Amino acid sequence: MAKILSLLILIGCTFLNAQQDNLLSLKKSNLGVYINNDSDGLFLDGYAHYSFSSGFFSEISFDQYRLNENKNTFYNSTLGLLKNVSTKRSFGLGYSNYFNNLRSIEHELFFGSNFTFISSILYYDLTNNLFTYQGILDLDSFFKITPIEINISFIHDNSSTDLICRLSKSINNNILIGYILSRENSEYLKEMTYIKNDKTGIYSKEMQEMSFFHEIFMGFNF
Repeated sequence: MAKILSLLILIGCTFLNAQQDNLLSLKKSNLGVYINNDSDGLFLDGYAHYSFSSGFFSEISFDQYRLNENKNTFYNSTLGLLKNVSTKRSFGLGYSNYFNNLRSIEHELFFGSNFTFISSILYYDLTNNLFTYQGILDLDSFFKITPIEINISFIHDNSSTDLICRLSKSINNNILIGYILSRENSEYLKEMTYIKNDKTGIYSKEMQEMSFFHEIFMGFNF
C-alpha cells in the first residue's frame, strides 16, 4: 500500500496535512505546493483542501511528481468528517483513494484521533484487506522550547515499521522549510546469476530492506 511519507508528512491522508496545522485543526480552505529533494533528485507535492462548517472536508493531492520521470507519481482524493469534541481532543474518519500513472487504484478507510500532542490513525486498505496504524508525536507543542516544529511519526503494517522524523520552520505562515529523516522499508531489483545445463544466465529478483532516507523541502501554502 502506497503511503505518502514525504510527508510531510503532507500528502496521502488529510490527517497528515491537518497535523501541520496544529494536529487535526484545519483551515476552511487552502492550497499547498512543496518542492522536495531526496537521493533521486527534485520532485513536487501538492494539495487542495476545503472544509465545510458541518465538519466534513474534502481534499485532492499529488505526490512525487518528477519532471524527468512521472511513473511513480501518486494521486489522491479524500472525503472525511472531523469533529473537535474539546479544546484538546479531536476525532475524524473518512474514505480515501489513490492511484499512480499505471491506473492501479486502491481504496481506503481511515479513523483518527488526537489528544494534545499525540495523534493516532488507523487505515484499512479495502483493496488488499490490510490494516495499517500510524502514530504521530508533536514534540514542539509538548516542550514549547523551540521555534522549530518537531514531529516524529511511525507507520506499522504487517511487514514493517517505518519511522519518520520531520523538522520544519514556518515563515510568515505561508512558507515552510524543513528536513526529513526516515527509516523505511525499500524495494529494489537485484541481479542474480544462475547456472542451468552448463549455461549461465542472469535474472532480476525483487528484494526488500530497511534503509535510511534524507529529504529537504520548501512549501508554499495559500
